[in-house]
Amino acid sequence: AAGVDIDVLLPDGGKIVTPRDATAADGSFAVAVPTGVALRVRAEPQVGDGSHGVVTAPTTLSGPASVGALVLPAGIAVTGVVQGPLGPESGASVRFFKLPENVQVVTSGNATGANGSYATFVPPGSYRIDVVPAEGSVAAPQSGFVTIAAPTVWNA
Repeated sequence: AAGVDIDVLLPDGGKIVTPRDATAADGSFAVAVPTGVALRVRAEPQVGDGSHGVVTAPTTLSGPASVGALVLPAGIAVTGVVQGPLGPESGASVRFFKLPENVQVVTSGNATGANGSYATFVPPGSYRIDVVPAEGSVAAPQSGFVTIAAPTVWNA
């Protein structure tokens, strides 16, 4: 798929700066990374494309190499509105953690718009959902639990 955001992650989770790191029209990408370090590749789909992202297992490279094809699986739509004490929360981050592993799912479209709404896609399963208000908001972080097996509305 074209326009998928590619991030290269260090062992501590930090990102390596990789200019021009979106996939081309044919889905390919090329980035320069250091050798001799266990790196993971994170692929985040474009907003609204119906899929969720992936993160590869750590790989240590010794030179030019291919990570192979990264398949972005189809997801289930999750939509909702985040409200704070002053009304809709713009710029909040809605984060999905797959249970029981407690691993964050790579999503796009999970930042709320001006009306507090978000729309994203996740794989089926049970989740802890964390809402992190935008910097400067008077709202407190929120969490909830949900099982997603079909398109779901989750409001906070």
